[in-house]
Amino acid sequence: MKDAVWPSSTSPALLILAVVSLAYANSLQVPLLFDDILNIGNNPSIHSILPLTQSLDPPASTGLMMRPLSNFTYALSWAMGGLERIWPHHLVNLIIHLLAVLTLFGLLRRLLELPRLRALFPDGTAWPAALATLAWGLHPLLVHGVTYLSGRSAILMALFLLLTHYCALRGWTTSDRGRERRWTVLALGAFLLGLGANETMVAAPFVLFFTHWFFFPDSWRRILWQGRILHGGMALALVAMTVTILLRLDLKRWAGTVQPQDDPLLYALNQPRVLFHYLQITFWPTDLVMDYSWTPQGPAQAWPWVAAFLILVGLTLVGAARRRLWAFALGWFLLVMAPLHSVLPMVHNYPLEYRAYLSSSGPLIFVVLAGDRLLARGSALARTLRRPLWLALLGTLGVFTLLRNTLMASPPLLWEENARLQPQSRIVRLQAGSAWHAVGQFEKALVHFQALRERYPRLFSSHLNTAAMLLNLGRFAEAEEPVAMALRIAPGDPNAQSNLGALRNGQGRYREAVELLQGLVARHPEHGNAHYHLAVAFQALGETVKALAEVDKALVIHPQHRLYRKLRGELTGEGEPAAADAGGVPSGLPDGIVINFAAEPPR
Repeated sequence: MKDAVWPSSTSPALLILAVVSLAYANSLQVPLLFDDILNIGNNPSIHSILPLTQSLDPPASTGLMMRPLSNFTYALSWAMGGLERIWPHHLVNLIIHLLAVLTLFGLLRRLLELPRLRALFPDGTAWPAALATLAWGLHPLLVHGVTYLSGRSAILMALFLLLTHYCALRGWTTSDRGRERRWTVLALGAFLLGLGANETMVAAPFVLFFTHWFFFPDSWRRILWQGRILHGGMALALVAMTVTILLRLDLKRWAGTVQPQDDPLLYALNQPRVLFHYLQITFWPTDLVMDYSWTPQGPAQAWPWVAAFLILVGLTLVGAARRRLWAFALGWFLLVMAPLHSVLPMVHNYPLEYRAYLSSSGPLIFVVLAGDRLLARGSALARTLRRPLWLALLGTLGVFTLLRNTLMASPPLLWEENARLQPQSRIVRLQAGSAWHAVGQFEKALVHFQALRERYPRLFSSHLNTAAMLLNLGRFAEAEEPVAMALRIAPGDPNAQSNLGALRNGQGRYREAVELLQGLVARHPEHGNAHYHLAVAFQALGETVKALAEVDKALVIHPQHRLYRKLRGELTGEGEPAAADAGGVPSGLPDGIVINFAAEPPR
C-alpha cells in the first residue's frame, strides 16, 4: 500500500469517481419524493433559467427561501427536461456529490501531508486519504442527501464548505504571497456561493478557524491577522446576509408557522438526543428513514441526553486544547451541526438525515484512519487482513447504498418500510397511504389511514382519506362514518363534500348527489372530481347531455385524467381512449368511484 501503487492523486481520484458513481448508478430514475413536490413540482421559479431575477428568487412557499443558488441549480436541471425526465435532476445531485467527495479527498490528503500528520503515514498519504474518502462517499447515510432531490441545498452547501477549506489550506501552506492572495479570494468566493446554497454555511468561519488553529499551532490573534482578508470578507458577507433576511422576512407569516414545540429552550433540550442519533447512524447505519416524528421531550426526559452531550463537549474542548486528532473529528461534527441543532428551531425537533451529510465525515474519517494505522502497526495477521477488511467494509457500504437507492425508487415500498420503523409518525403514515393510493393499492393505503384515525382522531385527512379508500373499494356502508367525521371536522371542505357526493352515488341516491354536487361546483368550479361525480350522477339518471357537460369541465381541469376520459368515451359512444399520463392526478386507479384524495401537504 505504498505510494508506488498511487504515484499521484490522479489514480485514487479516478477510482473514487468510478466506485461512488457505481454505487449511485441506480438512483437516476427515483421519482419525486416528499418535499420534492413542493420544491420542484410546484416551484414555478425554476421553469426558466432566465431571467435570473426569477430563477434566483425562490418562492416563500418552498423550502428554498433564502437559498437562491440551490434554486438556480433546480432551474438548470429543469431545463434538461422539466418533469418529463427525472434523471437530469438526479444527475445534478450526483455531480455535486462527486465533486464534494473529490474535494474532501484533496483536502484530506493535504491535511495528512502537514508536518504533524505526515509521520503517521510513512507509506504515503494517498491510500489512507482515498480509503477514508470512499468510506464517506459510499456511506448509505448520505443517500438521503444525494438521491432525495430536496437534499440538494445541504450537499451543495457541503461542497462549498469543503472548497472553502481546501482553498484556505492552499493559501496557508504556500510561501508565495501572490498565490496566497489568489487562494484566499477563491476561498471567499466559495464561502459566498455556499451562503447562496444553504444558510447553514454560517458555520464555515468557525470550522475554518478551528482547523487553522488545530493544525497550525499559533495564537488566535496571529491566526486572525494572517487570515484577516478571508475572515473579514466572511464577516461582511454574514452581516449582509443577516440584513437581507431581516428585510425580506415576513414576520407575521413566520410567527404564524411557529409551533409550541418550536420554543427555543425546548428545542435546545432535545438536540443532544438528535446529535447522538446522528453519531449512531454514522457508525451503524441501519433503520434509516425519510422522516422522524419524534415527540419533544421535556426536561425530565431530556436531561440524560443533555448531560451526556455536555460531557462530550467538555471532552472535545479538553482534547482540542491538547490538539488531539479525535477532538478535531468531534469538533468538526459539532461545529458543522451547530447552526441546525442549537437554539434556533429548524423544522421542530426531528432529525433529518441529509443534515448529517457533511458533519458525519469528521468522526467517520477519524475512525477509518485510526483503524488503518492500528492494522498497519499490528501483528502479521492484522497486516495481512488489512486490505481485505477495508475492501469488505467499502463493499458493504456500497451494497447498502445500492439497496437504499433501490428502495427509494419504489415510493410504496419506501414508505411502507418507513411506517414499520416509525409507526407513530403522522407524516410517514400519510405518505405511505398516498404512495399505495397512487398505484391503486387501496387496501394497503387503507391500513395506514385507519391507523392514523386511531392515533389522531382529530386529524381531518385521516378521516377524509379513509373514506376515499373505502369509496374506491365500493365499501359504501363502512364509508358513512369517516365521511361524516371528515364533514364534522371541516364541514366546508370541498374534498369532504365531494366524497359525500361520491357516497350518495354509490348508494344509488343520485338526486341527493346532484343537489349536493351542483352546489359544490358552483362554489368550487375548479374541483375536477366534483364535476366528475356530478357527471356520474347525471349519467345514472339518464341525463347524458348534462353528464357530458360536467365531464368536459372536469377534463378542462385535468385533461389527461384516465377516468374522466373513460367516462366521456362512454357518454359519446367512442369507447375508452388510450391510457394517458394523469397530469398530476393519479391515473392508474381501477374503474369505479373516483375519490378526492387529500394527504397533508409536505413539510
